[in-house]
Amino acid sequence: MQARRIAVWNPKGGVGKTSVAVNLAAVLAENGLPVLLVDLDPQGSATQWCGGEREAEPGKALLAALLAGGTIDAIARPSAVRGLDVVGSGPAMYDAERHLALEPIAPDTRLRGLLETAGARWKVVLVDCPPQMGRLVTNALAACGEVLVPIADAMSLAGLGTLVQTVAAVQHHVNPELRIGGFILSRERERLRVARDIRKALGEGFGELVFGPSIHECVAVMEAPSHGEPVTRYAPRSRAADDYRALAAEVFAREVTHG
Repeated sequence: MQARRIAVWNPKGGVGKTSVAVNLAAVLAENGLPVLLVDLDPQGSATQWCGGEREAEPGKALLAALLAGGTIDAIARPSAVRGLDVVGSGPAMYDAERHLALEPIAPDTRLRGLLETAGARWKVVLVDCPPQMGRLVTNALAACGEVLVPIADAMSLAGLGTLVQTVAAVQHHVNPELRIGGFILSRERERLRVARDIRKALGEGFGELVFGPSIHECVAVMEAPSHGEPVTRYAPRSRAADDYRALAAEVFAREVTHG
């Protein structure tokens, strides 16, 4: 059975995208699901956060696999969380857009082909995307069945038109199975009116695609990356840790809405 493949993307940066990808992956792994986290962002934030084995040239192995082929098993490395493996990224991936643009054959489905070599090793694959629209994002959307969209503030809403149009284009040309899996309020400030306005606007536009659990703003989430741990390990009793557990339960239980 093929792993459930989930991209995490918002074309607006600074929305907590990597936090959602890393912490959601960690919670699923902690609950006994073998998870693969693919860091497609050349900044390599998810790779640095997860700890575990380090590459001498971060991102070089992933870039080579996308361009020349290979197997995902050969470039996946264990993280500090049992059951969570990571395909690392880093500065070498800054060359990916240029190289993929020059590829004459299937430049937008290289990641999909790479993931299809995985067999049944992982039950869930999460892809942390760069914010900028380009070949890497297209590869992620072509490889995945759904995309989760973190929303941190009112500015995060500005990119949703681009996101919806991009998903529709990928559906039409590359991956008809792709769907928006849901919108996550990734930096909740529930006492502020603007937070209520954002949830209301999302609800009016996307209805049940807005996840009930949100991630409350919490110091532990900001501190966890520097300790190389997900928030559920760094501060297991924090509100954010509870938020991510609730979110993971809903993400995994929810059927992707088609149509």
